[in-house]
Amino acid sequence: MIAVTLVTCVTSPFANGESDGSNVMDYRDYGEMNEVLTRLAERPHVSVHTIGHSVDYSMSPVSEHPIPAIRIQSNSASQGYRPAILFDGGIHAREWLSSECLLELAEHLSMHGVRPDSEAAAALRNADVWIIPMVNPAGRIIDDPAVSLRVKTGHDFAG
Repeated sequence: MIAVTLVTCVTSPFANGESDGSNVMDYRDYGEMNEVLTRLAERPHVSVHTIGHSVDYSMSPVSEHPIPAIRIQSNSASQGYRPAILFDGGIHAREWLSSECLLELAEHLSMHGVRPDSEAAAALRNADVWIIPMVNPAGRIIDDPAVSLRVKTGHDFAG
C-alpha cells in the first residue's frame, strides 16, 4: 500500500497574495500554466507531454490548444513500466482553482522529490506522478474575461 500526502493548495488567488478588498482574482491562465510546466521540465526527473488538443469550435477558424501533462519521477526511476498516479483538473471551464492546486502539487513534487528523505521522494520511488492541470484549456480561455469577450453562449459580442 502506498501512502501519499497531498499538498494543500496554499496559493492565494488574490493578486500579490493579499486581498485588497476588490475581490480581483489572479489565477494563472493557460499561457502562464505552460510557462510553469516548461520551467519544471528543466529538471531531469520531470517531463512534459502533449496528450491531445482542446478545440474551440465557436471560433473561425477553429482554435486548438494543446493539453499538456507533466510526468514526475524519482531521480532513480527505471525507464521501464512503473505504476503511476494521475491527477487531473480544469475539466470544466470554470474550475480555475483545481488547475492552480495541481500546478502547486507539480511544483512541490518536482522540488521536494529530489530530497531523499522527503515524503515526496518516498512516494515517487513507488510510482510516477502524472498531472494534467488543465484538461479543457479551450473552455478556460473562453471563460477568462482577460482573454475573451465572449459570454456563456460562446458568442463574441465585442463588435
